[in-house]
Amino acid sequence: MFYHNSLCCLNSYSVESFHEHVYHIFTTSVLVFKALGFSNFNAEQVELLYRQARVKPANLQVECHLYWPQDELRNLCKKLNISFTAYAPLGSPGRKVILFYANADPSSDLFWAAHPDGVWPEGDPMTEPIVKKIAAKHKITAAQVLLRHLTQHGISAIPKSISPDRVVENISIFNFKLSPEEMKELDDVKTRIRLFVFDFAFGHPFFPHNDINQTQPPRSALRLH
Repeated sequence: MFYHNSLCCLNSYSVESFHEHVYHIFTTSVLVFKALGFSNFNAEQVELLYRQARVKPANLQVECHLYWPQDELRNLCKKLNISFTAYAPLGSPGRKVILFYANADPSSDLFWAAHPDGVWPEGDPMTEPIVKKIAAKHKITAAQVLLRHLTQHGISAIPKSISPDRVVENISIFNFKLSPEEMKELDDVKTRIRLFVFDFAFGHPFFPHNDINQTQPPRSALRLH
């Protein structure tokens, strides 16, 4: 998918034309196109972009947390020397109230909002028993355990918070280290849940998530006027 003006996803761009479009913008401007970051690509799309790109992609940002570790995609990025960034690293507990713009006109009041009767995948990594156990042992928070787990795997994590105290908490994860045994305990958690299904984009020709059944009607978002 290609996001135009960050407000909507267009279905007229393939992975190849996406890169050509972005490359043209940056190479014809004052700045020189040095690096390309991208988001929500699957492994096949990553490989295709990497093969086609004159400037190789530098960073991939996707949903990644204890319940959705993205092992295959991470290994591919490591092989291609693409850095890996995890959004929703804590499971995004506020995801049910996220707003999604669905109109390219910034003046429009048409937008996507959390569906009052919406059905989101349920899962909260911060309540996982092993996470709470490790947090108690180190006298830290569950969020810090989850973030440290990701960083020790070489993943950059971008948790969101509007609380200054939690922002400080989220970056205070470099004064302790999880043991190999603790890392394995976390890696061995069996729960596997994708928390962001992007059902507003069902039917898009380049919808990236092959594990999702797109025949179900969208429920997590509602178009409002």
